[in-house]
Amino acid sequence: AVTVRVANNDAAFADMVMVDLGIPPGFDLVTADLDALVAERRFARYERTQRQLLLYFTVLVPGEPVELTYRMIARDPIRAQAPRSRIYSYYNEAVGAETEPLDIEVQ
Repeated sequence: AVTVRVANNDAAFADMVMVDLGIPPGFDLVTADLDALVAERRFARYERTQRQLLLYFTVLVPGEPVELTYRMIARDPIRAQAPRSRIYSYYNEAVGAETEPLDIEVQ
């Protein structure tokens, strides 16, 4: 299970927010989890590329963090590094934050 927590630390509403989550090599997303989060209107939509999961938020309200949980399945035992993750404004990529890559080991 992957838990993601995003927050708007600014005083104003943040609209059109992108959350770019790194996917480690050798893992498959459980898209049913993501589809359920979209159905619950936790975020507007998502896209998956080979190495990232993009979440599209219409708005992030100040002082109301959003926490999401979804699953990934490891295909094989592996020691790898998940790419960095970041959050940014669709209209101004300079506004945002990012994490360092994460080391992952599946035995």
